[in-house]
Amino acid sequence: MNSNFLPFEFEFSVNEKDFKISERNYYHGESFFVDGFEFKCYLLRKSDILITTFLLKFGAKPENCINAKFAFYNKSAGFELFGENKFQKTKDSWIQPLFDFNDILIPEKKYIENEKFTLQIKGFFEKPREEKNLQSTLGSFLWEREDRDFIISVNKKNGPKMEIKIHKLILASRSPVFNRMLETEMKEKIENKLEVIDFNAEIVKIAVEYFYDRETFKTSNVDQLIDLLQFADKYDIQDFKSKIENILIEKLRLTNFRQISNAAFIANSSRLKNICDLLAPTDNKN
Repeated sequence: MNSNFLPFEFEFSVNEKDFKISERNYYHGESFFVDGFEFKCYLLRKSDILITTFLLKFGAKPENCINAKFAFYNKSAGFELFGENKFQKTKDSWIQPLFDFNDILIPEKKYIENEKFTLQIKGFFEKPREEKNLQSTLGSFLWEREDRDFIISVNKKNGPKMEIKIHKLILASRSPVFNRMLETEMKEKIENKLEVIDFNAEIVKIAVEYFYDRETFKTSNVDQLIDLLQFADKYDIQDFKSKIENILIEKLRLTNFRQISNAAFIANSSRLKNICDLLAPTDNKN
């Protein structure tokens, strides 16, 4: 697990009879430390809505926000909810509404099992990463030149055909797989051409732009990012793979959780799979 990610997991359990006390609005609290962060969580009722309130204290400078993702589960009712927040001050709070409080006591809703309401909360904090200032690189200079000496021919079934020109020097420096192709007497070296049939032209174009230190991949959608992750895995482009993983982690939602989790498995991304495991129900990990 990347040291920037600090996982947590706990469970609130409340007796059914406690919910029936009309004047009560506080039900449970947890407090613990995570790598120097003081983290508190409360289960409350507010205006007939059951909510969770999170408090976080940390020693970083206020401008260094702490990103957090949360997953909430009530297994008996099949309730699932993802939440996220940026804690931007050294002492900050966040509220996540869950559901209508009155629904808890309706037997058909199944929020209560064996006279207890149980809420599982999982997630992680992400410590801020230092952003490096982009500087002019060899790749950015070569991007402007017209003397590209290698062709990537994209010919995926049911997709547009395209030939993308690139410098062999750039291609070999970005991937050990490409480097081996160009060092040995393989077809690609002889013909100065590589045929790609399992990725579409758009994905290959974005990857090639990354080889030249361009960051068009940052605006890609989840489907494109998953294809880029698989591209980076196939051709062993580890720095690109790490950057794609970071963006997929940021984009992780309940609606795409299974899609990204499956992609992590297919692309051999143990880091992304670990993050998905942190958010999955304990007894139902992918």
